[in-house]
Amino acid sequence: MSKQIHYVVRYDTETRTFSIDTDTANAVFDGNGNVYNVETDEWGWIEGDNAEDCEHAHQSWSMLNVMIDDFKSAGEGAYA
Repeated sequence: MSKQIHYVVRYDTETRTFSIDTDTANAVFDGNGNVYNVETDEWGWIEGDNAEDCEHAHQSWSMLNVMIDDFKSAGEGAYA
């Protein structure tokens, strides 16, 4: 089953930092979840009792944080 996990990332122009914005994500996804199931064309949440879903969520969250940290350490213009 193919799923896509979506996140909202915020960039602060004053501090020049990126961060994950869970409050905006919850508002944007309107409580329908941030996981898109390609096969069923439906939105939902990670199922807490599904080990594979939990692992995918953990991996994607960790990778997103690594990317944000990489940007912070590379300095301004790193991805320009």
